[in-house]
This record gives sequence, C-alpha cells and structure tokens, in this order.
Amino acid sequence: MTLGLSLGVVVGYGLAFYLVSLTLEDLPIGVVYGTWAALGIVGVAAIGVVVFNEQVDLPGVVGIVLIIAGVYFVNVVSEMAAH
Repeated sequence: MTLGLSLGVVVGYGLAFYLVSLTLEDLPIGVVYGTWAALGIVGVAAIGVVVFNEQVDLPGVVGIVLIIAGVYFVNVVSEMAAH
C-alpha cells in the first residue's frame, strides 16, 4: 500500500510539473509560479480545516482572502499575465 501511495505522489508531482511547463509557454514565470504557490497555500489551508478540523481565526481568513485577491489582481486586473 505504501509503495502504491508513493508512486501516486511521484506521478502526481510529475504531472503537475509537466502541466506547469506547458503553462509557462504562454504566461510569464512570475505569474505562473505566484499563482501556483498561492493556490497551494489556500488549498493546504482548506485541507487542514476540512480533513484535520483545524480552526481558522479572523487574521487567517483575512490572509487567505488577501492571497485570493492577489491572484485575481495579478491574473485578471493587471497586464502582467498578458503577452
């Protein structure tokens, strides 16, 4: 079972890096990695709340909202993502 899970992680990482490399053909590296990192932070925080029953206080919620707003502004409002 552990070997299967480990192989799943390795395949998942490989697929993630491959898909990011495809995205880098069309978008600047700063936008791609910034978005990827931000979504990872928010995703891990959400998993912590749902799976591990972690509590999020008001500053945590504000921080997560600011991360999401930052991704929105960089990708939608700003011209950084445009070529």
